[in-house]
Amino acid sequence: MTVVRMLSSLSIGSAHIANRFAMAPMTTNYAGPAGEVTQELIDYLEERARGGFGLVFTENMGVHASGRVMPRMLMADSDALVPGLCLLAQALQAHGTRVFAQLSHCGRQSRPEFTGGTLVAPSAIACPINRVVPRALADEEIRALIASFADAAARVAEAGYDGIELHGAHGYLIGEFLSAYANHRDDAWGGSADKRMRFVREIISAIRARTSLPLCVRLSADELVEGGNHIEDSIRIAHVLAADGVDAISVSAGVYESFNALSMVSGDVAGKWLPLSGQMRRELPRSVTVLGVGRIRNVDEAEQALADDLCDVPLFGRAAIADAWIPARATGRKPGPVVACMFCNVCLGRSARPETICPVNPAVGRDAAFAGELAMPTRAKLAIRGGGLPALTAAWVAAARGADVELHCEEAALGGMLAQRAAVPDQAELSVPVAAALWRAEAAGVRRKPLRASVAADRRLVSVEAMEPLSPDTLADQGLSVYRILDGTHVPDPRAFYVVVGDDLASIDTALELAAAGACVRLLSVKGQLGWDAHPGFRALGREGLQRLGVQIGKADESIGPEAIRIRGRLQGVPAPDRPPALIEDAWDAATMTTRVYAAAAWAASV
Repeated sequence: MTVVRMLSSLSIGSAHIANRFAMAPMTTNYAGPAGEVTQELIDYLEERARGGFGLVFTENMGVHASGRVMPRMLMADSDALVPGLCLLAQALQAHGTRVFAQLSHCGRQSRPEFTGGTLVAPSAIACPINRVVPRALADEEIRALIASFADAAARVAEAGYDGIELHGAHGYLIGEFLSAYANHRDDAWGGSADKRMRFVREIISAIRARTSLPLCVRLSADELVEGGNHIEDSIRIAHVLAADGVDAISVSAGVYESFNALSMVSGDVAGKWLPLSGQMRRELPRSVTVLGVGRIRNVDEAEQALADDLCDVPLFGRAAIADAWIPARATGRKPGPVVACMFCNVCLGRSARPETICPVNPAVGRDAAFAGELAMPTRAKLAIRGGGLPALTAAWVAAARGADVELHCEEAALGGMLAQRAAVPDQAELSVPVAAALWRAEAAGVRRKPLRASVAADRRLVSVEAMEPLSPDTLADQGLSVYRILDGTHVPDPRAFYVVVGDDLASIDTALELAAAGACVRLLSVKGQLGWDAHPGFRALGREGLQRLGVQIGKADESIGPEAIRIRGRLQGVPAPDRPPALIEDAWDAATMTTRVYAAAAWAASV
């Protein structure tokens, strides 16, 4: 598709924006311990500005300590933070990018160890996910938080930002006040739709008294929970906010309880929430800009959203993490295909590893340092035997540094386990990042050779190993590995009955492939938590696929008849046998593969 609409300019209030490539607000945990801007955060967002995004929304900035949602949340609750906020804005504006600061308070959707005290909310009702009962805010506390929002707005205005977004989506404090799902008050701040809107309206009024910056409000147009706001409620709210002088409405969906639907994964519907923004666009006056989001994977989908009048600005979220240069590639200023997001949601992982990372972009979050590593010359001669994403990454990094790199891999094996996942029902889109990773490596000078080609004596050979964690075979003496189905070694017999003993992602994918081939399949699990090693979105998507294809679900301790072909995977809680790590390893689940990509990139940067 020809890129036309995405390159057109627009204005949000007084902010003139050069194009419609916009980056959605996404938490990174790159801020400092006190919520201060770090060079790490500046480098990360500046890379997206350098890549051509006309508009960037910062991640959620906390307006008060009681509203922290993560340990290293970006904050705007102190005058001492203004100089750092100024540096961040200036770094992006130097590339012609407009910067909107998203102001937020998490309300009940946090933990006391992050906020330093009892959680607060409109009502003393726990978030079903975090399960911590908050304290209901008193009237004077509500007024103090309104003042905190206004103070934060004044700080970002002083720091030179181009606009402000109020985070009223995803079940955070403003959204909690707006929704009968979380607001059970019967006073001036709740009890009716008009009273539930009072909190955000008074925030808007207080901000307008301090600054004339353009103002956007982000809403969950459908909270996807019983008793929550739905599109009709949100349209009514948006009309009221527009009458109050709000310049833009950013349309999202969901709260923590509906997180699985909110955090879309590969195989899910593309542009999932654009119908919601389309409804909002049809209802609101054209003077109000409508922004849309929801797994917009590429420029063509964004261009189509504009053509279909589903929004005025399509927001790139995880796709902008995977490739900072999407706009520049669309205009030809940067060569090569977009390095497509895998939609694995590893970037959303927050417990063991809080900072944003990405399997197709190991530079993310350390953009300047990574560029420095690529600039360190080497004369190494390497032969990498294998073609998975970790191998392609290592080959690219080493070659970009000047190494003489051969990639020994047959055409059919390029992409390794990620390419194999692309053959699983509904996962064909994973072939796109494989192709981009291969182009990136070859553009850096990597040469492909047959798998068993001879290796010169002066060239270091590194063989890639595939991680294939299987539970010990305790249920039968024989069992074919799930990986022999997934790599195509075993061709499914559509007349056969297969029993897959395992509940990890590889076992689910195996059952899906077998069932799609026409076979009768039964999947056995220990605890019934299918896909326990994958993002929850894949668990939900996997269950839908299994049900659609008629796969039966059973328990791992049931007997298996002699007529069944037994396939062995990995069971939750049953450790796989230990094995020594290889220098470069491939893996099936995205989280493990990401750690292997980063390890491969680090090795290639030092060789």
